[in-house]
Parts: sequence; structure tokens; C-alpha cells
Amino acid sequence: MPGSAARFVWPNVFSVDATGLPRAGAQLSFYQTGTTTPQATYADAGLTIPNPNPVIADSSGQFGNIFLLGAPDYAVVLADANGNQVWTMDPVGASAGVAGAVPVGAVCDFAGAAAPPGWLLCYGQTISRATYAALFAAIGTIFGAGDGVTSFALPDLRGRASFGVDNMGGSAANQVTMAGSGVNGVQLGAAGGSQMAAAHSHAVADPGHSHAITDPGHDHKPNHGSGFVVPQGSGGEISAIFAGGGDVEETATGQTTPSGTGVTIGPGTTGISISTAGSGNSQNMPPAMMLNKIIYTGVGG
Repeated sequence: MPGSAARFVWPNVFSVDATGLPRAGAQLSFYQTGTTTPQATYADAGLTIPNPNPVIADSSGQFGNIFLLGAPDYAVVLADANGNQVWTMDPVGASAGVAGAVPVGAVCDFAGAAAPPGWLLCYGQTISRATYAALFAAIGTIFGAGDGVTSFALPDLRGRASFGVDNMGGSAANQVTMAGSGVNGVQLGAAGGSQMAAAHSHAVADPGHSHAITDPGHDHKPNHGSGFVVPQGSGGEISAIFAGGGDVEETATGQTTPSGTGVTIGPGTTGISISTAGSGNSQNMPPAMMLNKIIYTGVGG
């Protein structure tokens, strides 16, 4: 069969007439788009159980499971039990991008608490390869091989956002890289990241610096022992009285010169260090809202 299976969604809700009563016996006819050439639909996602064409609604106005070929697209005609046309849609199908066809393996946000029929929540659980054969054909063991024989795993999207694979289409955009984020952006199903900023350090550059000293100078007062008396002078001037063996006294005057300390202070660094940051105290979370993530299985509904 060309392409992959997609469920035709609309007939899985009630089909009612203008008075609100179910259209028991209503007819859904399927054609190749733009033609009146009948085109097959199937009752299973594996495309092994053909539906009649047209598909006839039951007493509740429902048509059962209808799966479409991936290509070509369809023209769909709804008629009542008497064959009177009610509406038509053309084109319908995955490649046409028209609502009503959902590819198996599609993942979307869901605001409800429980997954609707045909969908499963994505929390990494393992499910049956046989029961969900179409989904297994679509995603395989990308998200986990289960027991390796009878089961496989769904994506685990608990607390995770999703990004487009960085090399989608064959050429890497380098928006998500292992070097920058720790996530392998070119691997389908790769996961990683954290709500906390990664640990990192901040370098300090201090080439050293000098500390200046200002010394305007000061006086030194001489003192030569008990035989040399130096009264307090002014302006650095001293008067000395020498006591001799007789009655002779001599007075001498002198002047001391100012002197600096000769002290110098060498260059020094600050000794400052900055510790590692982002080890669990730095939040890395954008504004967000929590919704369920569901995946379409093509089973049930």
C-alpha cells in the first residue's frame, strides 16, 4: 500500500441529522481526489481489513474505524440512508494537510486528564507490539525496545518540551548541539537538559597593582647621653651646653635635616576568588504551562 495509514477522524463521532437524531444507515463513500473512482479504506491501522465502500452507519449513526491510505488523497461524500448527499470533502488525507486524517505516531498537547480513544499518554511506558502494530511500525524501538520481543516503549515526555531534530531534512542547523546543551540534537529521541543552570566558574583577572605612600618628612632630635643636654628647640634648632672642668661653659647650636622613612610597599593582588555557580541554586525555567502529551496509536476509537 502506498504511504502510511491515517485514521479518518470525523466518522468516529455521532452523525446526526438536522433534528439531532442519529443518521442510521447513512453512507460514506470514498473516491480518489477529484474523481469518482472508488478508493479503498480499511478497518485497521495495518491496512489488512478492507471496509465496504460506501461505509454504512450503525443505528447510533457511527461508522466504525476508517483508516486511509497515505496517498493518493480522497474525496469523501456523506449521504443519508436514501442516498441523498449531505456534504462532501475534497481533498482529505495526510498529504493534503486537511483535518480529519491523523497519522499514526502523531504527538500533541492535550488539556484533558485521560487520553481519548485511539491515543495514549506519553510517559515512557511499554506497550504490546501486536496490539499497537501500526504504531510500532511508525516509531519502532526509538524510545525503548521493551522486552525486545513483544513490547516497545513510548516517548517519555513527562516534564519535557520537544524540539525539532537539528538535522531534519539532512542538514544540521546547529541550534541544539551536544557541545552547547548536552543533548544530541541530531538523534531522534535523544533527551537531556535540566531545570537548573549547569555548574560553571567565573574567572577573575587581576594583574596586580601598587599602593602609594605619602611621607612629607620629619625631624630627628639628637640625644648624646648625660653630658650632652639638648633643650627643646624650634624649627629643628638645638642649643647644647657643655659642662667642663672649670667655670667655662660653651653653647653650640646646630640644625637637623628632615628625613623620609625609606619605606616602600610592593605590588599586590587582591586574593579574591569566585566560587562555582549554577550547581543547583540557579533556576533555568521559562514561563510554562503543564499539559498532557498524547500519541496517536490508530487503535480503538
